[in-house]
Amino acid sequence: MNREANTPMHSPMHTSLSIWIDGQRHVVRSLADAIDVVRSARHPLTHYSELLVDQIEAATSPDLQERAWRAIVTWLDALRATAHSGVLEAA
Repeated sequence: MNREANTPMHSPMHTSLSIWIDGQRHVVRSLADAIDVVRSARHPLTHYSELLVDQIEAATSPDLQERAWRAIVTWLDALRATAHSGVLEAA
C-alpha cells in the first residue's frame, strides 16, 4: 500500500514512542509505524488486533487520529501488562 507523506497514515506524533519487543527496538512516529508494530508483535493479543489496524487506517480526521493514538497506547499498555518479563518494555 503506497501512501503519500501527507496522508493521515503518516500523521506524526508530537513525540516518538520507543518500545522494545522481543529484544527489538521499535520507534513509532506515525500511524503507519504503529500499524507495523501492531502487525509485527508476537503476542497472543495480536490475534485480536485487526480491528485496531482498521481503526488506525480509517483515521482520516484529526479527531479520529487522536482516538487512534489513544487506542495504540492502550493496546501497548495491554501488551506490557500481559507480556513475559523483558519481552515488552517502553524506552
